[in-house]
Amino acid sequence: MTINCKLREIPNSSFEAVEGKPTKHGRYSSSMFNIKGYGDSKWIVGCYIDIDYSDYLEEMSQDDFIQRCVDFLNQPPPRKKFEKRRKDSLYGNLEVYDYKLKEKDSRRFIELLLVTDTQKNDFFWGSGVAYGVHRRRSRKGKKVS
Repeated sequence: MTINCKLREIPNSSFEAVEGKPTKHGRYSSSMFNIKGYGDSKWIVGCYIDIDYSDYLEEMSQDDFIQRCVDFLNQPPPRKKFEKRRKDSLYGNLEVYDYKLKEKDSRRFIELLLVTDTQKNDFFWGSGVAYGVHRRRSRKGKKVS
């Protein structure tokens, strides 16, 4: 059973929530997370999915439902006529870090923190912070005076 999920479009800031301003599907986080490879090969993205999850939770667990949504987002988009096939998904390879099922104004949605393997993606605001994991080594045998 596939679940068609779509990331909510959000403005760059809450002050720019005006018609006609550019929107993207999430925002890179600059906080520190305890993930192996964080800041080097993995980054966190905060995003929302607008979906009525109550129908799905009767049939499956929350974790299984969220994983199926992320699996759907990881699929490459369908090919248009005469277009080359994309090998990668639009958002990079996504994994679930944390999620919350929320309801506001009788509208249900999911608040997600996702781990991605792309540091800069056109569909997310900002870019992933690199934490200088690779340090330059000094030359061996050369004396420093």
